[in-house]
Amino acid sequence: MRRRYYIYHPIVTKLLVSVAVLGLLMIVISSDNGKQALDGIHVALRDHVVWAALLLGVLFLVSTLSPFFPEFMVTVASGFIFGIALGGAFAIAAITVAASMNFWIARRDGRRVVELVFDLHTTREILWTATRISPMMVLFTWLLPSINFDLISYAAGLSKMRYRSFIALTASGTVASAILLAFLGDRLRSGNAVTIVATLLAYTVVGIALYAKELPPRLVGIEAAKEDVPEAATGK
Repeated sequence: MRRRYYIYHPIVTKLLVSVAVLGLLMIVISSDNGKQALDGIHVALRDHVVWAALLLGVLFLVSTLSPFFPEFMVTVASGFIFGIALGGAFAIAAITVAASMNFWIARRDGRRVVELVFDLHTTREILWTATRISPMMVLFTWLLPSINFDLISYAAGLSKMRYRSFIALTASGTVASAILLAFLGDRLRSGNAVTIVATLLAYTVVGIALYAKELPPRLVGIEAAKEDVPEAATGK
């Protein structure tokens, strides 16, 4: 039986969400009233820091498990709420936990869950990556600006990579990017907020470019995709 074909590619969706959120943020911080409103939001969140941490943790879980939500935006929010050190540490811990869940979902249910969640071409990308995954690929996916963190987690789970290696690489690669994004989030309340948002937009574009460069060739048809992927990556 032919499975459903999802027309919403997760990378395209993440790009659109990121640009929309950053564009709205740019509009807000372009006026004095908007900057004051942003400061008010920060004060309110710090006054209810426990609830803020809980909701932010849920957002981290959703962003890393979901193929459609931009993960790096949540790390920026963490820096905005908690500051550089605490926000970065919170992001590293939350992302590592959520990436582990992705890994074990793929390791347990194999190709079936990937085909259920993703569209045809994204499934092809994940299975293609699973047959070629390496420690350096995992490390630099988390280290460099990118928006396909969930895809590399699923691919690692489908591959023969050990969990201990995956989680060590994930945590190591997340450190630098989390601290950078937490720093940018923290500086949203400064006089350079417009520059910060412009930097985040550039970060998104660079991530898209780096990701697109590594895309596998597109195949047409479900059977073609199945035949091209070695059995080692199918979870069987």
